[in-house]
Amino acid sequence: MYYNRLLNAVTTPMVVRSSMIHGGLGKKSMEELHVLMSKHSMHVPSPLRLLRIANGKRCEFCVKSKCNHVRPGIGVFACWDCVTKSCPVRSVDEDGTVTLTRGSSLTKAWKTSWSRYRHNMMKYSTIFDHSRVGVKKYSKSEYVLYI
Repeated sequence: MYYNRLLNAVTTPMVVRSSMIHGGLGKKSMEELHVLMSKHSMHVPSPLRLLRIANGKRCEFCVKSKCNHVRPGIGVFACWDCVTKSCPVRSVDEDGTVTLTRGSSLTKAWKTSWSRYRHNMMKYSTIFDHSRVGVKKYSKSEYVLYI
Protein backbone atom coordinates (compact mmCIF):
# COMPACT_ATOMS: atom_id res chain seq x y z
CA MET A 1 0.00 0.00 0.00
CA TYR A 2 2.77 2.42 0.97
CA TYR A 3 4.70 1.41 -2.15
CA ASN A 4 1.76 2.31 -4.44
CA ARG A 5 1.41 5.74 -2.82
CA LEU A 6 5.13 6.30 -3.20
CA LEU A 7 4.99 5.45 -6.93
CA ASN A 8 2.12 7.88 -7.41
CA ALA A 9 4.17 10.59 -5.72
CA VAL A 10 7.02 10.31 -8.27
CA THR A 11 6.32 12.55 -11.26
CA THR A 12 7.98 12.98 -14.64
CA PRO A 13 9.20 16.56 -13.97
CA MET A 14 10.67 15.41 -10.66
CA VAL A 15 12.72 12.63 -12.29
CA VAL A 16 13.86 14.79 -15.22
CA ARG A 17 14.86 17.70 -12.98
CA SER A 18 16.80 15.40 -10.65
CA SER A 19 18.64 13.76 -13.56
CA MET A 20 19.52 17.10 -15.15
CA ILE A 21 20.84 18.54 -11.87
CA HIS A 22 22.85 15.41 -11.05
CA GLY A 23 24.43 15.29 -14.52
CA GLY A 24 26.37 12.36 -15.92
CA LEU A 25 24.85 9.59 -18.00
CA GLY A 26 21.34 10.18 -16.61
CA LYS A 27 21.46 13.72 -17.97
CA LYS A 28 22.66 12.42 -21.34
CA SER A 29 19.75 9.97 -21.46
CA MET A 30 17.20 12.65 -20.57
CA GLU A 31 18.58 14.97 -23.25
CA GLU A 32 18.33 12.23 -25.88
CA LEU A 33 14.79 11.34 -24.82
CA HIS A 34 13.84 15.03 -24.96
CA VAL A 35 15.09 15.28 -28.55
CA LEU A 36 13.03 12.24 -29.58
CA MET A 37 9.90 13.38 -27.73
CA SER A 38 10.09 16.90 -29.17
CA LYS A 39 10.19 15.40 -32.69
CA HIS A 40 7.24 13.13 -31.74
CA SER A 41 9.35 10.04 -32.47
CA MET A 42 8.27 8.41 -29.21
CA HIS A 43 5.70 8.69 -26.46
CA VAL A 44 6.57 10.15 -23.06
CA PRO A 45 7.87 7.31 -20.85
CA SER A 46 6.28 6.73 -17.45
CA PRO A 47 8.02 8.27 -14.41
CA LEU A 48 9.07 4.82 -13.22
CA ARG A 49 10.70 3.98 -16.58
CA LEU A 50 12.44 7.36 -16.62
CA LEU A 51 13.77 6.63 -13.13
CA ARG A 52 15.06 3.23 -14.27
CA ILE A 53 16.73 4.84 -17.29
CA ALA A 54 18.34 7.59 -15.21
CA ASN A 55 19.79 5.11 -12.70
CA GLY A 56 20.20 2.11 -14.99
CA LYS A 57 23.35 0.06 -15.29
CA ARG A 58 22.09 -2.93 -17.32
CA CYS A 59 20.13 -3.41 -20.54
CA GLU A 60 16.36 -3.20 -19.97
CA PHE A 61 15.73 -6.19 -22.24
CA CYS A 62 18.33 -8.87 -21.48
CA VAL A 63 19.34 -7.53 -18.02
CA LYS A 64 22.80 -9.08 -18.53
CA SER A 65 24.90 -6.65 -20.55
CA LYS A 66 26.02 -3.29 -19.25
CA CYS A 67 24.45 -0.19 -20.74
CA ASN A 68 25.31 3.43 -19.99
CA HIS A 69 22.64 5.55 -21.62
CA VAL A 70 19.73 5.59 -24.05
CA ARG A 71 20.64 4.72 -27.64
CA PRO A 72 20.71 7.94 -29.71
CA GLY A 73 18.02 8.13 -32.39
CA ILE A 74 16.25 5.03 -31.09
CA GLY A 75 15.38 5.88 -27.48
CA VAL A 76 15.78 2.49 -25.81
CA PHE A 77 18.06 1.61 -22.90
CA ALA A 78 19.49 -1.47 -24.59
CA CYS A 79 22.85 -3.11 -25.21
CA TRP A 80 24.23 -3.39 -28.74
CA ASP A 81 23.37 -7.11 -29.01
CA CYS A 82 19.69 -6.48 -28.22
CA VAL A 83 19.60 -3.59 -30.69
CA THR A 84 21.19 -5.46 -33.60
CA LYS A 85 21.15 -9.25 -33.06
CA SER A 86 18.52 -10.73 -30.79
CA CYS A 87 16.48 -9.56 -27.84
CA PRO A 88 15.08 -12.04 -25.30
CA VAL A 89 11.31 -12.21 -25.01
CA ARG A 90 9.92 -12.73 -21.51
CA SER A 91 6.76 -14.74 -20.97
CA VAL A 92 5.07 -15.43 -17.64
CA ASP A 93 3.16 -18.68 -17.13
CA GLU A 94 0.01 -19.05 -15.03
CA ASP A 95 2.05 -20.31 -12.08
CA GLY A 96 4.31 -17.24 -12.22
CA THR A 97 7.29 -18.89 -13.90
CA VAL A 98 9.23 -16.50 -16.13
CA THR A 99 10.77 -17.99 -19.27
CA LEU A 100 13.11 -16.25 -21.68
CA THR A 101 13.03 -17.18 -25.33
CA ARG A 102 15.19 -15.85 -28.11
CA GLY A 103 13.38 -13.13 -29.99
CA SER A 104 14.19 -10.83 -32.87
CA SER A 105 16.30 -7.69 -32.72
CA LEU A 106 14.87 -4.28 -31.84
CA THR A 107 15.98 -2.74 -35.12
CA LYS A 108 16.12 -3.62 -38.77
CA ALA A 109 19.43 -2.88 -40.50
CA TRP A 110 19.32 -1.31 -43.96
CA LYS A 111 22.71 -1.47 -45.61
CA THR A 112 23.48 1.46 -47.89
CA SER A 113 25.52 -0.84 -50.12
CA TRP A 114 22.45 -2.85 -51.19
CA SER A 115 21.37 -2.32 -54.80
CA ARG A 116 17.74 -1.76 -53.80
CA TYR A 117 18.93 1.11 -51.58
CA ARG A 118 21.16 2.63 -54.28
CA HIS A 119 18.44 2.46 -56.98
CA ASN A 120 15.76 3.99 -54.73
CA MET A 121 17.92 6.35 -52.71
CA MET A 122 15.39 9.21 -52.81
CA LYS A 123 12.58 7.03 -51.44
CA TYR A 124 14.70 5.59 -48.64
CA SER A 125 16.24 8.94 -47.71
CA THR A 126 12.73 10.42 -47.48
CA ILE A 127 11.81 7.71 -44.98
CA PHE A 128 15.07 7.78 -43.01
CA ASP A 129 15.22 11.57 -42.80
CA HIS A 130 11.66 11.96 -41.51
CA SER A 131 11.64 13.39 -37.98
CA ARG A 132 9.17 10.84 -36.58
CA VAL A 133 11.14 7.76 -37.64
CA GLY A 134 13.43 6.22 -35.03
CA VAL A 135 16.60 5.67 -37.03
CA LYS A 136 20.33 5.88 -36.37
CA LYS A 137 23.17 5.57 -38.85
CA TYR A 138 26.16 3.47 -37.80
CA SER A 139 28.91 2.82 -40.33
CA LYS A 140 27.28 1.80 -43.64
CA SER A 141 23.93 0.78 -42.17
CA GLU A 142 20.77 2.59 -41.12
CA TYR A 143 19.20 0.98 -38.04
CA VAL A 144 15.45 1.54 -38.00
CA LEU A 145 13.51 0.85 -34.80
CA TYR A 146 11.41 -2.21 -35.48
CA ILE A 147 9.22 -2.91 -32.44
